[in-house]
Amino acid sequence: MSTPKRLFAKKSLITAMLGIAACAALCFGAGTAYAAPEVSALGIQAGGTVTTVPAYGNDATNTSGKANIRTVYRFGWVSGGNNNAKEGVRKNLDVTGDGYADTIKVMGTRTSKTSGYLKKIKVTVNGKTVVNYSNTNKINRAIVSVVTLKNKTPFLWVDLLDGKGNANQKLYKYESGSFEKVMSNKALNKTNTSDAVITSLAPDGNKVNVTFGVSTSVTGITRVKYSYVYEDGEFARTSNTTSKISYVTNDSGSFTTNKLTAAGTFKAYKTTSLKSVAFTVKSGKKVQPLSVRIKGKKLLYKIKYNGKTGWFACPKIKKKTSKAPATLFYETYGKVKLTKSIPTYSSTKRFTAAQLQKYNNHALYVARNEICARHGYVFTNGELRNRFMYKSWYPKVRTAMNSVEVDNLDLIASIERNRESQYAV
Repeated sequence: MSTPKRLFAKKSLITAMLGIAACAALCFGAGTAYAAPEVSALGIQAGGTVTTVPAYGNDATNTSGKANIRTVYRFGWVSGGNNNAKEGVRKNLDVTGDGYADTIKVMGTRTSKTSGYLKKIKVTVNGKTVVNYSNTNKINRAIVSVVTLKNKTPFLWVDLLDGKGNANQKLYKYESGSFEKVMSNKALNKTNTSDAVITSLAPDGNKVNVTFGVSTSVTGITRVKYSYVYEDGEFARTSNTTSKISYVTNDSGSFTTNKLTAAGTFKAYKTTSLKSVAFTVKSGKKVQPLSVRIKGKKLLYKIKYNGKTGWFACPKIKKKTSKAPATLFYETYGKVKLTKSIPTYSSTKRFTAAQLQKYNNHALYVARNEICARHGYVFTNGELRNRFMYKSWYPKVRTAMNSVEVDNLDLIASIERNRESQYAV
């Protein structure tokens, strides 16, 4: 992770936006109250009407930045923004593969009129139910899309995430009068680490590229990319070795491909059989992770060290706590090892850049939003809502910030932007 080019942003209009205005400008994941308990989105064209599926690569409306994913419905935290599902009409959506337009209906029911969560969601195609899902942990993200391959084979993608971060993600194919599951996040990764959460699904020709985050005891969370081809009614992985890897440690707060520092001494092996030792990495030495390979229930890492490459198996996570596992590596920001503790809130003391740069990106994100929370800001982002809005100190009415709080808010935001933090606003 590179040292920031500058720690201070130019004095912005933020310092002039005292009180509620500044809070609204810099609170990430905040939202407003909703008027109705239910929201819906429809993809409709009159049944029986011949439709032409858009040519491959021509659709710019998508959730992943790739063409040929056509969004029908989305709710909650999606693609860097808090999105409310809106009513609408989508044309030329053939999800059954018969060349005719299909009627796709999605209905999400909120937990309350002002809630940023759903308690259930129902998806129907031509009047037949495909998904009817409810969760006591609440649903804080929901995406329903039509995915089309280059050969015009269509699929229905349903991506749900509950309030505890558990994913329920499935890809459906219409076969013999009904929709059958052909891919899911739980089926894709059955290693000894944890269930994978798909972070991106995108068609590429007649393949589907799937990137998912896996919680591991090597880097905390590893984001890996695999390609799948649809053959004989199911998706087959083209290779068990990733084509792309990035990772986030407990110390960094953001995904990276930088070298990591070994937190302890361990052995790396010449092949994935893990029988012949290639070299030993000592604590404190720099290592470059290159790729990940799934072999049975093992998640194997390939690393480069002193010009040599070797493999080792990710240790099994012991699920004794919900906290992230200790990592085998850590990274640093500049020459300062980052801390995940949260800067202490104060309405009378100004932070300094030198003080704040010791904290990781997530800690700065929490600290910035705590300033807003102290003045009654309403959050719909699940993490922020649970972290702040149930505290005994959380105010019942909105109040204005003082000049010290506004300056602290501005400074935190400028450091996040200089780091290019994923939480930056």
